[in-house]
Amino acid sequence: MTSRMSNLDETLVKLAGELTGDPETKAFYGNVEALQDSIIELCQKAFHRFCGQTKGGPAGQLLPISVNQIGFQNAQASLRRGEVFDLVYVVPESVALWEMLQVLENEVEKVAQAVRTAGGDGMLHSPGLEFTYEGAAVKLLLANDADVSKISPDTVNSRVAGLIARLVSKSILDSVPDLGAFHGLLKCIRLWAKQRGLYGPSHDFGYIGGMGWAICCAHICQANPQSRSLEQLFTSFFMIMSGWDVQMPISIQPHSQAQAFEGEISQGAGYKVVLPVGKGLSATPNLTASAAHQLQKEFRRGNRMCAKIHAGAAEWSDVYASSKFVERYLHFLQIDVMAASDAIMSQWLLWCRRHLQGIAETLESVRTCHLRTRPWPVWVSFKDPDWHVAKTLLIALRISPPISASSQAGAKPVVDLREVLVTVFEKLCAWPYATKHLGEFDLYIRHMSQPEVSDKLAEMAAEKGDRSALSRLAEEDLVQFMVKLSVEGFPQAVKVRRMQKYMGTVVRSPEWNKDSPENPWTPGLAVCPELSQQGSGEVLVKQDACGQIRLQPGDKVTFCIPQAAEHGALPQAKLVMLGVTDRPAGSVLACCRIHLPRPGAGEGKPQPAPLCLDLHAFASKVILSGLSIDVGEAELMRFFSKQGATKGIVAHARGCSFASITFPSAADVATFLGRDAHAFADDKETRIALLLNRSGHTCSDQARLPALPAPALQPGEEPSSILISWTPLQLAVGYVVELRPAGAKAEWAPVDVGTGGSVQPGYFAQSCSSCKVAGLRPGLAYEARVTYISSCSCCSEASDASTPCAPRGEYRVPREPSYQHPLPANRAQSGVGYPGLSTPTWRCVHGAMVPPPSVPEVLAGDEASRGPTCSQQQEAYSSL
Repeated sequence: MTSRMSNLDETLVKLAGELTGDPETKAFYGNVEALQDSIIELCQKAFHRFCGQTKGGPAGQLLPISVNQIGFQNAQASLRRGEVFDLVYVVPESVALWEMLQVLENEVEKVAQAVRTAGGDGMLHSPGLEFTYEGAAVKLLLANDADVSKISPDTVNSRVAGLIARLVSKSILDSVPDLGAFHGLLKCIRLWAKQRGLYGPSHDFGYIGGMGWAICCAHICQANPQSRSLEQLFTSFFMIMSGWDVQMPISIQPHSQAQAFEGEISQGAGYKVVLPVGKGLSATPNLTASAAHQLQKEFRRGNRMCAKIHAGAAEWSDVYASSKFVERYLHFLQIDVMAASDAIMSQWLLWCRRHLQGIAETLESVRTCHLRTRPWPVWVSFKDPDWHVAKTLLIALRISPPISASSQAGAKPVVDLREVLVTVFEKLCAWPYATKHLGEFDLYIRHMSQPEVSDKLAEMAAEKGDRSALSRLAEEDLVQFMVKLSVEGFPQAVKVRRMQKYMGTVVRSPEWNKDSPENPWTPGLAVCPELSQQGSGEVLVKQDACGQIRLQPGDKVTFCIPQAAEHGALPQAKLVMLGVTDRPAGSVLACCRIHLPRPGAGEGKPQPAPLCLDLHAFASKVILSGLSIDVGEAELMRFFSKQGATKGIVAHARGCSFASITFPSAADVATFLGRDAHAFADDKETRIALLLNRSGHTCSDQARLPALPAPALQPGEEPSSILISWTPLQLAVGYVVELRPAGAKAEWAPVDVGTGGSVQPGYFAQSCSSCKVAGLRPGLAYEARVTYISSCSCCSEASDASTPCAPRGEYRVPREPSYQHPLPANRAQSGVGYPGLSTPTWRCVHGAMVPPPSVPEVLAGDEASRGPTCSQQQEAYSSL
């Protein structure tokens, strides 16, 4: 058990080791202590110059802020992960910070690069600078040394904000029972929050920032003081947070003290994180209802994933799967900010961030519809041909009709954001430096659809030369792309975007309509719960989007919707794949034809014509018919092994040859049938196999399915009767039994089923495996054969003739004078009566099928060999 726990801990640490800070910063491998000493000298020089003191006089104190950087060893590890070095320079209370910042900026610009004003952090916004020094990204804040023990949200200001941040980090570290366990948990949670799109400055869009996540992790460590296992702490985090009462504050203080803050900070959306400094200070003052809802949903997802991991049904990496932000929404609001230089962008972006605070709540306040927002917590850089630097922000929109008595059911919601956006636009355009930098900055706000956002992210990833802007593609993802030729002339995919995969339930399957040659398939219908928030949740399912899969009501399918539906029309599903079905094992998944290219015959010989075979699929097997005598298992497996098949068997029968291809599971068969074209490499060439529709559902005289074993005959208990038994098959939905005198080489005559027990006229029911024929001539031997039909109305090859059997008993006078043979309506007449037969109709004495002594059991083909008469034949078919 100890070894297993250690391995899980190592897995989490390895995943957390992939955590990086700002993606535009680089890791720092220098000496952190020497770096901090150099920054102290810069600060002291600026302080002495500002205060007019000589070198050596009293100066301020430089302190690290982040919980990951208090202590040189922790700071070294943090900077090697590419995180920003957060520092605060604390000076006497009498020093005017904003004036001193100008002096400090002049000193820093002499030795550092990319110097700009530090971005705000909401209530804890402090004067400061951001710059790159000796290869390290640094954020340096200024703060006055003051007593903050009684400070409140009403009295906090920028003069002490940096000091509060430092004191909060120190309090967190002093409160946790084990520093190593706390740091390990914090790294794992920060990585998880970034992967799921939940980590960002709290003042921007209400998400929890670095300080807030540190307090949450410290709270978990306090709740598990004896736990040193990272796995246990990680699991406990999601267990506690998923069940948290959102009206209760999250604090590292005792519960009695946290209760005192309830009246002050529990207003609003919930998940309020209390700072362990001052009175009622919150690390999440701008948390919105949408952000709180998203946090709660992600906490519950994490708790479910941890439960699956402990049950062996998932991996730890599944918890860290990237959020499908783009795939889950159809509409986005894009805000682009551009500038002519990095310095202008720093000031312009800072202004935009401050005045975009609360935009999520503002958007959700519109009354024309029910709107829920999901901002992505970080600004993403992109290349604009007209600007030196550009960043974009995406806000996902989920639109629902207004909930009111007057609103019409099914009405399409109308969204009017003009008033809100004009107000936001006016605030942003009131930038104080707008006149100074006229023509050197710009702002662009527009609506974008899901495909447009995907294309933009793909272009951004291509510009960077990597896939960092897109989550990694996984097997079975649905993608849309364009094709262009490479330099060598080969096709390659460009502008790849992943489409959201939906899951729905088929309520009406596509049906063949023989009366409409131009549109022979009537579209089906599926219901998707995910789409019910945007309408009825119904989508059209056309057969050409399903490949060759025959869907049935109740099937669970996955699909995508590449294009939005027109007003009043249902969206159309594409790339429909069968996921889960509860249909019987013998149900036909597909009935089609396959055109399969054959391997070359050698140099100088013509290419053989492709095989045109009938194909039936059920359960985990594919049955092929119509093979020529020279086709063997090796040739077929050249193609089917590349589609996931594991075994192929060819059997040559009297009138037709068949092959059985076995796949690992029914899901693999469904994947194969979901595409009409399959490219595969063969003889250093790329060949294409095609699955083609069969026109109509009518059965022809040609056998398309393998035969059953020969039936067994034995004299009946009643005189002049014979009991015919055959092997039941799950694939069959009906059976035809034929009889003739043995040795006469006469035509076969079908046994009349009558009116009882038949699934359709002329066929014995699926549950039937025997019948009794009465009124035969004693002493005359008869033989029988059996044919079955499948749910697609295709028939099998007739079985071999049974061993001859003669009935016992007395000769009976025919009850009917006619020798006309009544046959099933859909089968051809089989000829005239035969001499010596007592009754020409082959009807059972009681006018219908006679059941066997016990109720016949419906068995799978592989389980149906019961008696020694047909065990060998059944075993041969079972291998198919």
